[in-house]
Amino acid sequence: MPERVMGMEEDPYRVNTIRLGVDLTYNNYSYRSVGITDNTESFEQRYSLDVKGLLVNPNLIVYNAGIEFVDTDTETTNSQSHNNVDKYVFGSTILRNSRIPLTLSARRTTLDTTFGNDTTTDSLGVDWYLKFRTLPWTRLKFDKSQTRSSGVNDETEISGIEMEKAIGPSDNKISYSSTTTSDSIRNIASENNVLKIRNDTTVPLGTDFYLGLVRNDFLSVRDTFKREIDTTAGSVGLRTEPIAGFGQNYNYTFTNSKSDFKNDGITDNRVTRETDSEFFNGSIDYKPTKRLDMFMKMQSWLNETNETSSATNDSTSKSMNLSTGVRSIITRELSTTESIAYSQRESTTGDPLTGKTERTTTDTSAALDYAKKLSWSSLSAGASLGHYKETVNPDAGGEGISYGFNTGLSGINMNYFTLSSRYSYSGVDSMDVYREEQAFSSAAVSSYIKDLPFTVSYLYHTLNSYLSGEAGVENTVSSSASVLYLKWLPINASYSHYTLVRPDKAPSDLQLIYIRDKEEDTINLGANLIYFKNTPISASAAYNGYTQSLLNADSGAAEESRYSRRSMGINGSHITRLFRGSLSISTGYKTSIKEDTSSNIKEDYNSLQIKGTYDKKMSRNMVLKLKAERNDIDTNGLRETTTSGETDILYRLRQWFLSAEFLHSIREQEATGGAAIIEDRVMLRLSRSFVRMF
Repeated sequence: MPERVMGMEEDPYRVNTIRLGVDLTYNNYSYRSVGITDNTESFEQRYSLDVKGLLVNPNLIVYNAGIEFVDTDTETTNSQSHNNVDKYVFGSTILRNSRIPLTLSARRTTLDTTFGNDTTTDSLGVDWYLKFRTLPWTRLKFDKSQTRSSGVNDETEISGIEMEKAIGPSDNKISYSSTTTSDSIRNIASENNVLKIRNDTTVPLGTDFYLGLVRNDFLSVRDTFKREIDTTAGSVGLRTEPIAGFGQNYNYTFTNSKSDFKNDGITDNRVTRETDSEFFNGSIDYKPTKRLDMFMKMQSWLNETNETSSATNDSTSKSMNLSTGVRSIITRELSTTESIAYSQRESTTGDPLTGKTERTTTDTSAALDYAKKLSWSSLSAGASLGHYKETVNPDAGGEGISYGFNTGLSGINMNYFTLSSRYSYSGVDSMDVYREEQAFSSAAVSSYIKDLPFTVSYLYHTLNSYLSGEAGVENTVSSSASVLYLKWLPINASYSHYTLVRPDKAPSDLQLIYIRDKEEDTINLGANLIYFKNTPISASAAYNGYTQSLLNADSGAAEESRYSRRSMGINGSHITRLFRGSLSISTGYKTSIKEDTSSNIKEDYNSLQIKGTYDKKMSRNMVLKLKAERNDIDTNGLRETTTSGETDILYRLRQWFLSAEFLHSIREQEATGGAAIIEDRVMLRLSRSFVRMF
């Protein structure tokens, strides 16, 4: 019972409360450099009165009202200013625990400045919940605000409705919001309408359905300029498994965006743009018996852009993939698969490798697969034979016999490590659409030495095709290791080497840059020292670099680009108790060298950071905080040094809260001739709250 009482949330409106707040803040900021001295001094007074209470009964009407006055005097080296901000707030909730709670709010803010640019902002709000038993739960919202000042008369209205209802197994939700703004003086207006619809349905036979739709219309006008953007997006999904062994999964999403930019003051200055994108993904699996499995997979993607300005610019990209087949299990080790795969890709800008605008392939094949668990390994092998047809635009295509072979061994126990290897060979025998592809991969994983686990892998891939743009030879060697011999000093390392070699001549249809060859190395090294209590230390080093030969698809001119980045860093921190306080010291060093010949960038970067903080409770009512920090940054020989120190004192005198802060910072930059920039900031604050309940 006591636990239950302590866990109950106290109602803030169970009694009437008056709270008076007083907050006085003094700030002094100075900036000094060669020939420049600037000083800013300000004093802010903040007084607030908040009343929170109820009328008759907290379930009938509760309210809160507040007044705040903020007076700020600011004096700089060359000027003086005075700002006065007054805030008035009122809010009330009627029948808050009923099915029809209504919340009303009102606010006014006035700003008076020395320069006479007075600003007044008024706002009203209504939020009404209608929690019907049979009708949809409904929420109505309306907010209106107006800001008036010299040269500004801005009005904003936000209205919205949300409805939610569960009908049997279906959860339904719809919402609509509208936001309008206008300024009659500056001749600015905008309107934004958003409609959202959501449905989630779960019915028997393992069927889940969902539907989502969003409509966003935006219009803005400023003088003679008009901008209009309309966006519609939706998603539909269905997953069902009516009987055991038969399942379907479909998903479709789309987005349509229309934009219109027009300036009526300029002839023929109009830009329209429409973008459509669609994506569909579906699959059907049917297993009538334990030895027979049927499948079908579908995927399509479409993106269209139509743009009209002084010239028309249209682009279209789409792809579709469809495959279906039957898998039959003959024995525990032997199975067959008969399948048909269809693929179509179109792009007005051309394929990034071959430059072709359209490519359609159809592959009908039959495959025989063998898998057996051996005493020392798992063996897999397979072969396929079929008919292949391809149509390529422009000026390519044909048909031929497709074939393939693959074999692999996994889990080979070599005492010191476990080895897995796989090889596949496939191609098309044809005079017109000749294609030959090989891939070999091998990986070794070792935990023989408990404190030195490592992995080494190799991947070889080669493709020889009648479309020279996609042909090439790739090699990837990678390894990773961990040194766990010292549990307080774990070390991780990784390395990879990648090479790519492609034909010397770029495809004639290619419109982009052609990468002829590339060689890339990546190295990562990291260590963490956790031997010392409360003193973690970490270090890291990394290298990434590549060299590639590029060909301009239009001119055929060759260019070699190089990129490299070497970096290293070390970080450490220590936390300890000192004179009954907490002392924290941290430091970090980073260095990196980057060079990129393609963009003609060379950067040598070094940074060193040292930071210390000390917190101590001097007495029951007083806390002291000290901070010191130094940053040294060197970029291409230009050094910047920043040294800062800060002292914070927090003191509570009965109900009064006092705080003092002092910051001193020195920044030196060689780019400005080594001139020092000195900044000082002093802040004093005094605050108290008076609370009375009745």
